[in-house]
Amino acid sequence: MPDRVLAGRPILRVLDVGGAEINGSYRPLFASTLAAATRCEYLVSDIAGDTRLNAVQADPYQLPFHDGGFDVVISGQTFEHCEFFWLLFKEMARVCSPEGVIILIAPSAGAIHRYPVDCYRFLPDSCQALARYAGLELVESWRDERGPFYNVVGVFRSKEWRRPVAEAALPVVQEYDAFTPHPDAAYEVMRGAAPTSDFLQYLHQVLEPRFYLEIGVFMGASLQLANCPALGIDPAPCMGPDNPLWEKIVVATSDDYFFDESNRAYQGMLDLVYIDGMHLIENVIKDFINIEARSHPGTIIVLDDIYPNHPVQARRERETLAWTGDVWKIVQILRDVRPDLELIPVDTYPAGTLIVLGADAGNQNFSKGFDFIVDSWQKPQDPPQDVLQRKGALHPSDPVIGQLLSRVKTVRCHAAVPADMQPVRTFYHDSLPRMLGNLL
Repeated sequence: MPDRVLAGRPILRVLDVGGAEINGSYRPLFASTLAAATRCEYLVSDIAGDTRLNAVQADPYQLPFHDGGFDVVISGQTFEHCEFFWLLFKEMARVCSPEGVIILIAPSAGAIHRYPVDCYRFLPDSCQALARYAGLELVESWRDERGPFYNVVGVFRSKEWRRPVAEAALPVVQEYDAFTPHPDAAYEVMRGAAPTSDFLQYLHQVLEPRFYLEIGVFMGASLQLANCPALGIDPAPCMGPDNPLWEKIVVATSDDYFFDESNRAYQGMLDLVYIDGMHLIENVIKDFINIEARSHPGTIIVLDDIYPNHPVQARRERETLAWTGDVWKIVQILRDVRPDLELIPVDTYPAGTLIVLGADAGNQNFSKGFDFIVDSWQKPQDPPQDVLQRKGALHPSDPVIGQLLSRVKTVRCHAAVPADMQPVRTFYHDSLPRMLGNLL
């Protein structure tokens, strides 16, 4: 839920400490999540001589700003390189406003990476110690389970700040703020052999899943296709308060939901999953990791928006109504990192669909290499022509898809326990390539 104190400000002042753009920046994150009425003034401070900096620190432990001048002070992947990091942290506390937020991100593991030194690794208790040292309140801290750096995140506020009592009781209903189409109509082109909604309905009909899970509910059109126990996860669903789908929805980010291991309503029965969350590649990878860790061998994972229709639709910052972000990258990433999986791209309208088969809950290739994978693929990049032309995509009504789904359902119906689904994996590897022939 957005911060009720900071969200109402017309200008949100953000300071990124150690924010020289060596490996990207948090700037796009703030630009994409702020309300339309809020303008972000994003400043960067570092000891490096990057020409994009707003302030070059002559002293690594002094920030050249007035007391309390920023609403958000963030520092990521900097403290391990800072010899006396506690001194810098106290400076961050000084320049943060009494109502503001301090966010610290630092590795708990990983190989030595000097810049110019690499001195420390951090744990959640490190955040508690820093809070006591600087006289702050530690709001939350956690350790990311994705590697190889397994980052620790700490969120701090002034002890003078107190969350408004009424905030927890505020309604979770979100209003849909329609995005304005791009003035160049060519950027808004959409195509596909059949609507994605029709294809999802077909998957439900053939598979008859025991449990359906969806990441990214929006207005609920795809969630209502399920005739089985179902769950939708979305931090901001756009539905009226009387919509009956609310009883199937958890209002949370997928990361927050899966962080709580008590959420196991689908244990052993997660037959069909639809991922249509935030259209940035790092979010797609995180969603896939979370889902696969809770899958069985016959789980069908479906990802939306793998085919942008125009390069502008594939940009990480939204400029068009028809927006896919850089989700298209997930296909090549899966082929590189997880060659054991079977991928079937489908030519659906408006932006394509990917079916992923062969989920393996024990495979940790993604989670252990998460930091490096994201670092390699997060940079802005236009999709290649093969992606824009949907090369190798199957027609939604291709009989191969129906045969495949029927086989999965047959094995599942005869399985007493999830381990009995192992023949499906053999089918994927032995029979599926022959069925697909040269189509892919």
